[in-house]
Amino acid sequence: LIIKVGRPGVSLEGFQQLLVDMKIDVPEDDKTRTFMRMDVNQDGVLSIQEFAGGITLMVTELIPVMILRQLGLTTATIVPVIIGAVCLLIFVFAFILLSMAAFTSPGAAGAFIQSTLSAGSAALVGGESAPEDKNSVQQKTSD
Repeated sequence: LIIKVGRPGVSLEGFQQLLVDMKIDVPEDDKTRTFMRMDVNQDGVLSIQEFAGGITLMVTELIPVMILRQLGLTTATIVPVIIGAVCLLIFVFAFILLSMAAFTSPGAAGAFIQSTLSAGSAALVGGESAPEDKNSVQQKTSD
């Protein structure tokens, strides 16, 4: 884009218009702050190298923050949910252990039940794997 235009680079106004054209809704202060971080030599114009490095900055820092802001997710809202989930898991695990201890004797039947439950849960968890990509599926079908 910069090379085709034949200008020394993209100005702040051009950068702001580019974000509007790309339909990236960023507050004005974030646009200016991002431009200033991208403009390494602080000459007010983004060269092709600065622009390429700035795109990486936008993708890794600016856009994730915007998405979290749009969803209303902050550290203050995420941490209590995670703590609650961990507490719930601990409670369920403790309940299972206590119920197994209450209803089984320390003999062979208890060991059989524990082994069956352990094997069943291992099989369920082991059966869940990450989805395969299209290339590996195509290679398996062609073999």
